[in-house]
Amino acid sequence: MERITKVVFNGSLKTEILKYLKMWRNVEVGGLLIGSERNNELVISFAYFPSQIEQTRTTCTFGRGFFWARKLIELINDQMTSADFNIVGWIHSHPNLGAFLSGTDLSTLKSFPVKRFLATVIDPFREEFKNFWSLKKETKKADKKKSKIIEIPEKEVIERQATNDDLDRIIDLAHRFVLNRDETLITYNPKIRVYGKIQAPSVTPTIYDIDDFIMEMEYKIKVLKQIIKENKKNIKQLDERIKSSSS
Repeated sequence: MERITKVVFNGSLKTEILKYLKMWRNVEVGGLLIGSERNNELVISFAYFPSQIEQTRTTCTFGRGFFWARKLIELINDQMTSADFNIVGWIHSHPNLGAFLSGTDLSTLKSFPVKRFLATVIDPFREEFKNFWSLKKETKKADKKKSKIIEIPEKEVIERQATNDDLDRIIDLAHRFVLNRDETLITYNPKIRVYGKIQAPSVTPTIYDIDDFIMEMEYKIKVLKQIIKENKKNIKQLDERIKSSSS
């Protein structure tokens, strides 16, 4: 397995994903990332959001997302010799909670049966964007694999326009594919967003996952400690100025 040195979000894909996730206000949304590996880079070209079966502020479930995403990819790859797409990652939002992997997220990520898989977590309102690798290694027991989760440094995640002359053809195929289902395909072209049946963003009563709640509180405590530290420093500097001016 070759090392991936860069994760490339094609064109304005990140911006378009943020816009879409903000539409859902205070509920989580989950989906899959579609792309391909090129020259030690993972290039993400599409974000595919299947119909959401269950959504709260801290959880989301989508049904046969993998099945339909694979069908869409097979359709594109079969009809276009230049295409070499695959499901390369999992994406979900943490509205106003910060971008991190909760205990539930870690378990979910480790369950994906591939050697290398990307996880992207986005807080669309704080505009926090974190990416993680799930790497699996074979163990002595042939039927078991050991998972390792690594946060990807920001400098290794970039935005770059990777042109594709077949974009219009791909969009046409995707549009016909999702037309009659509650699915959305976000593309790297800001003018093109493919919808199936329009999903009306819903608001579900908040049900906290305990891991998310604890991590959110830890994050807030960390921020408060930093504010207290900075205030103490400012008070000390002010005190020194007062003493200096009075002497």
